[in-house]
Amino acid sequence: MLTADPASPRAATGTRMEVDQLLADLSAGRAAPSATSLPETFVQTVSETLAATSGQVEVEVADPLGRSAHCLLLSRADTLRRSRGFTEREELAVHPTSALPGVLLRLAAIAPTEPLPAEVTVTTTPQELADLFAADSTRSVAAWARVTEAGGVLPPAAQDGIDQAPPRAVRLVRRRTNGDGAAALLLLRGRYLVAEGTDATTLRGTTPTGAARALLRPLLTESG
Repeated sequence: MLTADPASPRAATGTRMEVDQLLADLSAGRAAPSATSLPETFVQTVSETLAATSGQVEVEVADPLGRSAHCLLLSRADTLRRSRGFTEREELAVHPTSALPGVLLRLAAIAPTEPLPAEVTVTTTPQELADLFAADSTRSVAAWARVTEAGGVLPPAAQDGIDQAPPRAVRLVRRRTNGDGAAALLLLRGRYLVAEGTDATTLRGTTPTGAARALLRPLLTESG
């Protein structure tokens, strides 16, 4: 059964099938029997956002243990977020579209850490980068092993313990009718590297602020 979030009137959780059915009913303008367990204002906002959707952003967050995926449907007033993580239940939430940058940065969990000079680079391939987010664990484990090994060229961190931070990758795609915009970033040995665009072959060192800007850039430009 779909369950309202007790901490927020603008969020709910359910299985993939339950969320699929709710969104299908609301998109078609049909009565949604599963919505009876949810706040009426939440259901109404979801329905209005689906009807007024004018764009889509997809975010994936991965590490060697797994991945989460987030699809955000954009309208002028609100953004509908559907998040799939490591459990069977999914989260459905509505955010003001004006708060979209903050929502994306929270999903990416960009952390304060030491900067990595832009002249420090790690070479990869588009396929290797894509495989970090693969649902097939064989592919993702192999890709993480290769990328982690390539990260051995990074200089030691100045502060103790930073090098031991678990690696993490974030990929954002802004869907557009005239061509998608994309950005990706990696946290390797506790510092950030960015690869803007899905065909990048070089990951370049940056600061946490630089990582945040790179991740949000596809929202601000037509080409991404």
